[in-house]
Amino acid sequence: MTDVDKIRKLIEAATGGPWISGNFGHVENGPYVNVFTMDTGPVFGDCHERDADLVVFMRNKLPGILDELDKLREEVKWRRAIVDVSTGR
Repeated sequence: MTDVDKIRKLIEAATGGPWISGNFGHVENGPYVNVFTMDTGPVFGDCHERDADLVVFMRNKLPGILDELDKLREEVKWRRAIVDVSTGR
């Protein structure tokens, strides 16, 4: 299994997105925040805000980044095939 396959499996197994972070309806507790979805509520809590921001960004953006990676890999494969045909490989 490639890293990309593993990432896709982890995304599929995780709570659906999009995720958001903040202290929604909670007393301010310093730099620590909770991560939520609008549909299912809390995903996890009490993590440092900068860590939550990273996790939320990755959860929300990685599926699109992986889709773009797939498209680019297909384009590279197609271009290599053209080079092979034109060079007689």
